[in-house]
Amino acid sequence: MALPLTNKPLTAKPFERAVSSYCGWCSVSCGLIAYLNGDELADLYGHPADPDGVGSLCSKGIAYNYLHASPFRVTRPLVREGSSFRPVDGREVKRRLEQLLSKKVAVFLDRYFTLEEYALARSLGEVYSEVTYLPFNRTSDRPRLWREKKLVINLGVEPVSSEVMLARWLVDAAEKGAYLFSVGHRVGSLFQKARRFELRKPDDAVELFLNLLEGEGKEGRLLKELGPQALLLISQSYLESPFGNLLLNAVKRAVELYGCSYAFVGHFSPLPVKPLSAFVDELEQYEVLLLFGNPLTYLPDEKLELLKGKTLISVSYFPDFTALKSDIILPREAKGEKAVTNRGVGFLAFSPPFLKPRVPSLLPEPPKEAVRELVRSLGVEPERLEREGKVFYELPPVTEFSFPEEKTVRSELWVVKEELLLEQLGRWFTRLLPLEPERPLYAAPKTAPRLKPYFPEVREDACSAEGVLLVSPAYEESQPFNPSTRPGALPGRPGWRVAPLELE
Repeated sequence: MALPLTNKPLTAKPFERAVSSYCGWCSVSCGLIAYLNGDELADLYGHPADPDGVGSLCSKGIAYNYLHASPFRVTRPLVREGSSFRPVDGREVKRRLEQLLSKKVAVFLDRYFTLEEYALARSLGEVYSEVTYLPFNRTSDRPRLWREKKLVINLGVEPVSSEVMLARWLVDAAEKGAYLFSVGHRVGSLFQKARRFELRKPDDAVELFLNLLEGEGKEGRLLKELGPQALLLISQSYLESPFGNLLLNAVKRAVELYGCSYAFVGHFSPLPVKPLSAFVDELEQYEVLLLFGNPLTYLPDEKLELLKGKTLISVSYFPDFTALKSDIILPREAKGEKAVTNRGVGFLAFSPPFLKPRVPSLLPEPPKEAVRELVRSLGVEPERLEREGKVFYELPPVTEFSFPEEKTVRSELWVVKEELLLEQLGRWFTRLLPLEPERPLYAAPKTAPRLKPYFPEVREDACSAEGVLLVSPAYEESQPFNPSTRPGALPGRPGWRVAPLELE
């Protein structure tokens, strides 16, 4: 490991041993020190020697690393019998899996997938995911260098909802005097820190952002003037929208013209995965679906009907919407319970285990060499990664790619499917639930009355732009905590996070 233990413990609590590793619950992969009593966590601290986490762990990272002890966790394999499930032993379920996984299989990976899970998925069949595949580097600068920027132009980025520690460097930049301009459909933490912000529905927000990149307005002139000292931020939500290629082309031109930096913020993969829209379009051709996470919450009701006659295997931490619609539920090993290779913000992070596994490992283990080959494909030596723990890879920049030209889409109403504070997994954590105990649909005061005939539970929200309906994937019908509208039940293309809202 690249991060040795500190000379003195960081905790005042009694403990028996300490282990150094990395947090794997977002792409910042902060260094950590776990203090243990037997197999139980006594305390958890950010590692002060990690230059990305700089001694901190966010509330999300702390809560998620306690997942192994959650009372809601799936801890044994379950097989459907009629409308209920019965527990089965590992030998029986392994026999079933051996037979099922020899058929035509599609694998869906959630935002938390590791390189080990990707290697397994690729060995079994076609790989789909809710993350966005970027064959180019998602950031031109290491995030800790963002604090040195003089201008930050932000389209819809809210790191507090995805990668909390990224907010640190942007707030540092603002505190050091950087001019921060934010435009988007909802006021968030970066809006609060901005020198100026514009709250607009998505098509208007994108139009303003594109005009700035062409040098228009005060911020456009600053972009021309500051060049390499400027940073463009674009959220995954806007890439997964009708504006995706428009934005990629605009960022490419701006980088070429002004020499500015860029970063895409959200959940991304440097390895090829097919998007959710392709999964929906192609699922009829498969006999078996191996599902990590909770993808069925994104499917419209008519697509859920297409699952009849197929065998669904859910690999899940909790009995969520997807698990309860599956034929077999497999408990999923948590980050920290096994060695994993995490996808970072332009880097890979190798995290040794620091917790004893609480669930059986039932899926086949991918060959170690297959994982090492994936590491090599990203330009990183596996030996160096295992030795140092965190290594930046050098994918080509966005300027080396070309993207189709597309027209701007216009609509009076938009639906935005994105996390507001707690994401799907967080809804099952009693430590996090008090942060946001209720989360119905949200719309701005003048928009909400128009939507109430179609969505009676919609609430007025002054932080949202007019013309926008916000729905969070953190809600699902089967969840025990204040269930609300499932995003897949809304009209629109399932793969889009930002889409025109069509009311019948």
